[in-house]
Amino acid sequence: SILNEQTPFATHITYKDDLDLEAVEWVKKVDKTQILQLTTFNFVIPSKDRKMNTSTWVNLLHSMAWDSYDHFKGWLHSAGLLDFSRFLLPIFCTCRYGLKEFACVHAVGMMMLWGTRQMPQETGNRRGKGRPKKVKYALSKD
Repeated sequence: SILNEQTPFATHITYKDDLDLEAVEWVKKVDKTQILQLTTFNFVIPSKDRKMNTSTWVNLLHSMAWDSYDHFKGWLHSAGLLDFSRFLLPIFCTCRYGLKEFACVHAVGMMMLWGTRQMPQETGNRRGKGRPKKVKYALSKD
């Protein structure tokens, strides 16, 4: 990432707030039964545009029995591998964003599920700009 090139010897990773918010949304939407532990340090996470469930994905990973290139491409984009075998963060993810940057929604979301990263506090909706409209009488017709 560009930040990594500017400060190559950073002692800690700074996650942007928008990544935290997207991770919270991902944690709320993801089917937690579809997150499978492959090995001690590897997890299989479902993708947004999946064509199969994660257990089928793991079976095809072990057998490598794809019928065609399109079948392989569908398999490849149906799930991702999350690897946290390093002692220090970041957690490596094979999603499109995770391969380009050092942190992705899945890695931050899994840290929130494990309890190693706090979920940000949700704030209530703020009222809009301007003065509030006049309140009408309770029993009046509009």
